[in-house]
Amino acid sequence: MLCEWSPHRLAFGTLATREDGWHLKTRAGEGIRESRIRTPMHTTRTFPGSHLSRVRIVILSVALASVASAPAEDAGGAPRISARRPTLTQPPRTVTPKPGTITPPSTPSRPTPVAAPTPPPVTPPPPITPPTPTPVTRPPVALTDDDTACWLAGLPPQGGALKSFTLVPSWKQHARELSAAWSESERNRLTKVRAWAPAALGETCTGNSPVFYFFSGGDFLYPHALFPNAKTYVLCAREPVGSQPDPTRIPPDELSGALSTFRKSLSSLLDFSFFITKDLRRDVEQRHIPGILPVLEFIIVREGAHITEVQPVRCGSNGALSTDAKGKGGSPGVRIRFRTDAQPEQTLYYFFGDLSNGGLKTHGGVLRFCETLGYGRSLLKAASFLPHESEFTRINEWLLGHSSAIVQDPSGIPFRTFAQGKWTLRFWGRSAEPIEIFAKYTEPDLQAAVNAAPSLRLPFGFGYQHEPSKALLILAERTGGE
Repeated sequence: MLCEWSPHRLAFGTLATREDGWHLKTRAGEGIRESRIRTPMHTTRTFPGSHLSRVRIVILSVALASVASAPAEDAGGAPRISARRPTLTQPPRTVTPKPGTITPPSTPSRPTPVAAPTPPPVTPPPPITPPTPTPVTRPPVALTDDDTACWLAGLPPQGGALKSFTLVPSWKQHARELSAAWSESERNRLTKVRAWAPAALGETCTGNSPVFYFFSGGDFLYPHALFPNAKTYVLCAREPVGSQPDPTRIPPDELSGALSTFRKSLSSLLDFSFFITKDLRRDVEQRHIPGILPVLEFIIVREGAHITEVQPVRCGSNGALSTDAKGKGGSPGVRIRFRTDAQPEQTLYYFFGDLSNGGLKTHGGVLRFCETLGYGRSLLKAASFLPHESEFTRINEWLLGHSSAIVQDPSGIPFRTFAQGKWTLRFWGRSAEPIEIFAKYTEPDLQAAVNAAPSLRLPFGFGYQHEPSKALLILAERTGGE
C-alpha cells in the first residue's frame, strides 16, 4: 500500500516495480492511473503471522505529476516530469528567544462559553388553600326589659346581653349600695307591711280588684305591699314618664354619674317611705336613666317579679289607649306587665297627668280609662295635702264615687268629706298631726275621731311620718249606696 503526496493532493495506491523504475497505480475517476516515480523514501516492516512476508510503507518526498490528469510525455514517449521543484508548505517557524529576554506568557484563548440551555419555565402548582370554615352565625343576644330592670336594680340579669356591664366597678358599687338600702327598707317597713296588711285589711288587701294610686310619684312599694293580688294598678302624677334606659348606650365615663343620680332618686322612698316631689323631679330628669319608668322597674324586680313587657302608651281624652307614645294630646304613659312566681300576670300603668280641676280638662281621659276597669281600691299617701285644696275637688269626688275602699294618711281626702252612713272608717295609730311644713292642714275633727276610736297599733311608718309612733293609717270602706 502506498500513500502518495503532492502539492495538490494526497493519494493512496499500489507501488510496483518496472524495468524503468517504480510505478504507482492510483484510482482516477472510473479508471486506474499508473505513474512512474523516482527515488521513493520507504521503510519496510515485517508483520509476523501475516501471509505477507514484507509490507513496505513508502513515503514519497517528491512531487508526482497530476494523478487526475494524464501526464505529458517527452519525445521518447515516456512521461515528462517537470523539472520545477515543487513548493512545499513549510511548517511554522519556532522563534527561540535570546537569553535574558522575558517572554510574556501567552494568553490562552478562552473557550467561548456555551450558554446552558434555558429550562422550560416551570409553573408552580397552585397553592393549596385550606377550605374556609362556614362561620357559625349566632343570633344576637336580645336585651330584654327584665334584664334592663335587673341591671338598674343592682341585680344580675338572667340573660347574657348585659353580662359585661355587671363587671365594671361603678355597677358593682351601685349594686352594693342599692342592696344595702333595699335590705334596710325591707327590714324596717316593707316586711312589716306585708305581714300586717292581710289580717288588718282583710278583703281590701287580698282582693284582685284594680288599685288607683293618684299623686303617687314613682312609689310602687306600698300599693304592691298593701294590695299584692291586684290585676291592675293605675298610678298618676306630674313626674315625667321617661323611657326605657339602654345601658349599652351610656358612655363609660358617664356611667358612674348616671347610676349615682338614679340611686339618689330612690333614697327618700327607701329611707322615709315617700318621695320629696321637688327632689324627685330634679333627679329623674337625667339623660341616661330618665323619668319614673326606671324607678318602677327597680321596685318590681326587687319585689321578686319578672317583667314581661314595657310598652309606652298614650291615654286619649275618651279613655282609649294607644301605643303611639309620640302622638299629641291626652296623657302619655307606660304599661308594664310582670309576673311573680306562679301568680297570674299583673299590669301596672303609670300616666303623666295634672289632677287639678283645670288639669283634668286635658288629662281627664285617665279617669275615664280607670272607669273601664270597674270599682277599685284607692291609695293616697304623701299627697302634699293637695286633696285639701279647693282646686282638687273633682278628683276627690271621683275617688269617692269609684272606690270600694280607700287607704290613706291625713294628706289624702279630708275627713269631713266622707259622708256618714256611706263610709266606715278605722284608724291605726294615734296621732293625726301633720308634719311641720303642712301644719296648716291640721284637722281637729279627725284627731277627735281617732281619739274616740279603738286604739289600733301601726307597726310601721306611713306617709310623711316614718316613725310608727307618729304615723296614722286610715281605712275607709264603703258601706252601701252609690
